[in-house]
Amino acid sequence: MGFRFQKRFSLSKLIRLNVSKSGVSVSLGVRGADINIRGDKVTGNIGIPNTGLSYRKRLDTPYVESVEQAKIVPMQTEQKSSSLGTIFLVILILGFVFFLGYWAAK
Repeated sequence: MGFRFQKRFSLSKLIRLNVSKSGVSVSLGVRGADINIRGDKVTGNIGIPNTGLSYRKRLDTPYVESVEQAKIVPMQTEQKSSSLGTIFLVILILGFVFFLGYWAAK
């Protein structure tokens, strides 16, 4: 069993700086829904506070990578649609996060 280190600093109501043994990341969002940005990784998190139930998905990995791992040559249209889908999902999650922040501030 190894040692772990993690510390979070709130920069504002919606922005947190996360420092751990493996590096630094930034989280944008409110309790229950946020987006974490760390180097070349972007992860979306949605959960129900105080329940332990949550869903996490890496948002910067296009569908094409999993297809390439299966040794199937993707079509050019699949690459564009998966990238657009990822962008749409990121925009949707950001909208939800800021809506929750606006609603929680009232």
